[in-house]
Amino acid sequence: MKLNFIYSIEYEKERVNYYIKNKKKYRNYNILMPENDIIFNINEYKKREKEIKKDFNYKIKKIKLSFLLKEYNIILTKYGTGGSYRLPNTIILNLVYKNTFKIILHEMLHLWLEKRIGTLDSSEKELIIDSLCTYILKK
Repeated sequence: MKLNFIYSIEYEKERVNYYIKNKKKYRNYNILMPENDIIFNINEYKKREKEIKKDFNYKIKKIKLSFLLKEYNIILTKYGTGGSYRLPNTIILNLVYKNTFKIILHEMLHLWLEKRIGTLDSSEKELIIDSLCTYILKK
């Protein structure tokens, strides 16, 4: 499975602005936002990319999920939620969180499930995805 990592200061600005505009929608979520200015140190993102790839590649070998896509775009950010997704194959991953494998797997399952049960509300989807993640990670 191939992971393509994407990160930029422009994306970080877009991410922060999105959460400012949609704060009512995310009032029950833990949202990480900059205290003052947006901080972007490309070396920090490159370092986390390497760590995340190594951890992901090691752990995904233990799990055989043939229905997952062969390639994903991973947008690294410091802001917003722990993870989110965009169809067809993009995962937005907060590099601040430590258990990135579980977040990536969670969002991969969202992408897979969205095409099948997109009509459920977000809390129902989260319940299904969390249950699937727990089941898969216990194997």
